[in-house]
Amino acid sequence: GDGCLGDPGDDAAHAPIVSDKTTVAATSADAPQVAPRTLTASNETRFVSGASTAASGIASLTSRIPYRPLGAVWIIGSAIAVTIAVVRIVRFRRLLARAAPADAATFADAAALAAQLQVRRVPDIRLADGCIPPLLYGGVRRAVILLPRQLLATLDAESRRTLLAHELAHIARRDHWTRWLELLVRCLYWWHPLAWLSARYSR
Repeated sequence: GDGCLGDPGDDAAHAPIVSDKTTVAATSADAPQVAPRTLTASNETRFVSGASTAASGIASLTSRIPYRPLGAVWIIGSAIAVTIAVVRIVRFRRLLARAAPADAATFADAAALAAQLQVRRVPDIRLADGCIPPLLYGGVRRAVILLPRQLLATLDAESRRTLLAHELAHIARRDHWTRWLELLVRCLYWWHPLAWLSARYSR
């Protein structure tokens, strides 16, 4: 997510901590007076020995928890997920490079619809051969609407505008940026089923 961890000093500042002076002032009036116990050398030795034994036990317990193997698996899995994503993006960008720009009439319809939907920048519209669905690619500089040439040739003017309006609505809702966020979440939390299910059902 986008949450941030606060500074450790903030937790300490807002924690219910009572200073030693306040505790003494609050309890000295009501509590019976007890003579302070002297910490002898023997007691001090026992205290240090007990603290050392407790620390050794905690260290032994935490060393058994497989943090390093799990962390290594997590990093390797994320690296594989990022590699797969990069390969797919490169392949798709090659497809975009081979796609031809749309005709002037299609671009004019897109510009008019973009103004109605309050899309500031008209996306690039390209036509590709092959059996692909109409889709939107959210580039860093400019979004691209990729349309199958065969499908566009079978549509009349009204159907073409409806198709363009559907793709432009994705831009107006910033859906292309949501896809980048989903990709990041899947790469980081590839092991969690909800990361894949949420991306699937959000489409």
